[in-house]
Amino acid sequence: MNPIESLARARWLRCRAAFLVLTATVLALVNSGRAQSNADGYIYGRVAPPPTEAALVATNLGTGLQREVRPDAAGNFRFSALPVGSYTVTLRQTGRPDQTLEQVIVNVGTGSFVRFVPGSGAEAGKVVLEKLTVQGSPISPIDPSSTESATVFRAETIAQLPVERNLSAVAQLAPGTVRGATVFGNLISFGGASVAENAYFVNGFNITSFRDGLGFATVPFEFYDNFQVKTGGYSAEFGRSTGGVQNNTTRRGGNAWESGVSAYWSPAQGGRDNWSLDGNVHVGGPLVKNKLFVYGLYNEQRSYADNQTSASYSRTTNRNPFWGGKLDWNLSDRHSLEFTAFSDKAKTAIESFNYDAPTRTILGSRGVNDQLRGGKAYIVHYTGVFSDAFTLSVLAGQGDRRNTDRGAGDAYPFIIDSRSGFALLGRATTSLIGTNIDRRRAYRLDGEYLLGAHRFRFGLDREDNNVYNLRQYSGGVFWRYFVTSKANQALPNGTVIPTAGTQYAQKGFQSNGGNFRTINDAVYAEDSWRLMDGRLLLNLGLRSEGFDNRNVNGQTFVKIKNQVGPRVGAVFDPNKDGRSKFFANYGRYYLPLAAFTNAVLAGNFLLYQEYYGLNGLTSDSLPILGPQLGSRVVFIDGTVKDPRTIVDHNLRPMYQDEFILGYQHALGGRWTAGVRGIYRNLLVSQEDEYIDETLNDYAKAQGISGFHAAGNDYGVLTNPGRPMTITVDFGDGKGPRDVSFTPAQLKYPRAQRYYLAAEFFFERVFDGKWFLQGSYTLSHSYGNAEGWVRSDDGSGSVLSTAFDHVGMMDGARGDLPNDHRHKFKLFGTYAFARDFQTGASLYAASGTPISPFGYHPTDAFANTYGAASHYVGGILQPRGSGGRTPWTVSLALNLRYQPKWAGPRTTFGVDVYNALNIRHVTEVNQTAEQAPGVPNTSYGTPSSGQPLRSYRLSAEVKF
Repeated sequence: MNPIESLARARWLRCRAAFLVLTATVLALVNSGRAQSNADGYIYGRVAPPPTEAALVATNLGTGLQREVRPDAAGNFRFSALPVGSYTVTLRQTGRPDQTLEQVIVNVGTGSFVRFVPGSGAEAGKVVLEKLTVQGSPISPIDPSSTESATVFRAETIAQLPVERNLSAVAQLAPGTVRGATVFGNLISFGGASVAENAYFVNGFNITSFRDGLGFATVPFEFYDNFQVKTGGYSAEFGRSTGGVQNNTTRRGGNAWESGVSAYWSPAQGGRDNWSLDGNVHVGGPLVKNKLFVYGLYNEQRSYADNQTSASYSRTTNRNPFWGGKLDWNLSDRHSLEFTAFSDKAKTAIESFNYDAPTRTILGSRGVNDQLRGGKAYIVHYTGVFSDAFTLSVLAGQGDRRNTDRGAGDAYPFIIDSRSGFALLGRATTSLIGTNIDRRRAYRLDGEYLLGAHRFRFGLDREDNNVYNLRQYSGGVFWRYFVTSKANQALPNGTVIPTAGTQYAQKGFQSNGGNFRTINDAVYAEDSWRLMDGRLLLNLGLRSEGFDNRNVNGQTFVKIKNQVGPRVGAVFDPNKDGRSKFFANYGRYYLPLAAFTNAVLAGNFLLYQEYYGLNGLTSDSLPILGPQLGSRVVFIDGTVKDPRTIVDHNLRPMYQDEFILGYQHALGGRWTAGVRGIYRNLLVSQEDEYIDETLNDYAKAQGISGFHAAGNDYGVLTNPGRPMTITVDFGDGKGPRDVSFTPAQLKYPRAQRYYLAAEFFFERVFDGKWFLQGSYTLSHSYGNAEGWVRSDDGSGSVLSTAFDHVGMMDGARGDLPNDHRHKFKLFGTYAFARDFQTGASLYAASGTPISPFGYHPTDAFANTYGAASHYVGGILQPRGSGGRTPWTVSLALNLRYQPKWAGPRTTFGVDVYNALNIRHVTEVNQTAEQAPGVPNTSYGTPSSGQPLRSYRLSAEVKF
């Protein structure tokens, strides 16, 4: 057991004991009870005229759970914290027959609005039912209680559409979302934010990677029941995101036993030996009818791909076994206990080969590199309703995540030969190796209290996260070989090589290890206040967050407390019938410092480069070195630094403000349409700035002799464009002292990211025959900071290359990488015959900006990063000045066959992705210079494009 596992296990046992004591205390107080949480939904509505003696009963059709509430004096009622599923709602009045509304769908995080209204004609004098939800709707209907920009998809609906079976594919269906750069994987950008700024939840538990924000636990599609995609305006219970939120729930057992098997096969396409196979087995049902239910799923995904570029060849084999289970215990109709567990441990084996690029000949194997990902998660969730007015929810969970690379060549240095093109030499199979384990322990409490026209919600949550990080270059060292292209060529360390054609070697060394802890906590309160006889609803919320990041010695190096973010919204329902609403929302959203920052800035991280003359190679491709060329360039010196010397004393968290204004209307019985305008402004960002020039100027002005920062030596975590205070020892015998600098002295601009959008969306709900949903978004994302990652150069993990040097920010303001100005989305299904249904999904988006990168003509510090400035050939070419990539247009189609002879629970299907086989370029090489003044002939060449037309065959049988 490694150190983090020992420490985490002890803490987890203590926290689990505390949680069980809390749960037992709550249960001891209960005579009846269920509570509102982000994993539930609710039913609410109105009885008109208000009855004097009445009760309403909601019954879950799957589990038999029943809840009873009484309407208030105005006829309003609410069933809080209902598990996702289908319900009946019954009005019971003394002396009158019961009236029951069938099939009210409750989706995660949203409300279903129901009205009992006076009858007319033959029903005059009676109270009749009116339902504004429709069974099978792909999204929630109009919800007059919500100001959020959220779209809910049921798993049954997504299964009918030709979309990939993952969370990113589901998120891309929502208005305004776009797929991010491929270098960060299959991730989505929400509202102009970078792909590392989103939050992902399963049954109320956060499954986002807190290491760098890039990714989440890989749960197969079959395990999910509901997907809620929040693109903006989310309420005070959600935080730690400046992008979007995906709030999802899993399947659960019911009173009827059900089992099934399914398989999905994607055969090889385009003459390449690429295929994938996905199989599932599930079972669910009652252990005790109406009381105790179980659901379990086993999924295995296998795939194979050959990966060939102009310079390399490899073969990738994936084996991803997943198991997941859920246990639901209805202690009573008002109290329940849930337990969720799953494992998404996965292994990817990448075999690389020696490759002759000119002849495209595959030579001998270089060995196999294993990528170990995923882990296990356990979630315990209690919910209870103590009265019609008071509900409570308590959750505790733990999740592990591996991010480890290992290979047969780990004992050998990683070698790149750049003397003529690009070639991998030696026996190493990966550049960086290490063992990385992340562990999250999360606890939250959410409550709700109804008092007249007010609905008070409150809560607190805490995440205690640990990173175990051990990372170094394969073989302990990295080599890269170069040849000078002209006389008097300067190396990144400032050394000038006078002769063209001189060969030299770059040596890199990197080592970092240890345990790092981050603690994020928050409290929130919100009042939903009905005014104007229920026509106007005000949501008045506050969320206060705190962040504590600690170094390898357990000492705090960044601690920020009491960051208050208002969440204010208003909904106006002009006719008080739930068929239309005007809505507005303002929110401030904070993002915690990712744990990877601890490992880089607050660990014993050693990173340096050296340069040598190259006199030849050994039989193992190792360098035969000549004299060292210039001095060592130390990027990070391996010492655990005093936090005061590397962190701005005035550091503020990253946060943005968001404003939304919109209108939504129901057209007839099945159509809805809406429009909303969105404005986002990133007010403060966090970056690491090198301030060597500022320190040198200060020392000179103060008459301090002998002090000189080397140019890539003094990095500070700060807020660009704001005043800075740090502790510095200038070596003058006076010891460390605090010094402050103005933005003008630091010379860095303020981090800016703006997003403006107009979204138009509509839906035609399913009627058993067809449904259709679509959106068009006109947006503009611009500024000088993409966010936690940089798509244009692939740097990320919070500490991107942005703001590293003043010269790199020249010309940095412009259209940002996630600026796809136009986005069209259209999808739906149609049952055109008794046994057949077809579906389609159309996605079209304008291209991304292209920014040429080259060497800065005057900033030697910036040039240590190579071609990373917005100068090319000495001429400033601002961000986005290289044009744009083409439009991306993709049409997916499917056909589903449910033969009556095989029963209604048997389905065969075929999906066709990129049916038109459009192969537009999505990303290009943006490096315009390979050396100062030397054009890069690969500039503008495609680096990523739309995938070839592909197919997926499926079969599913349920018993």
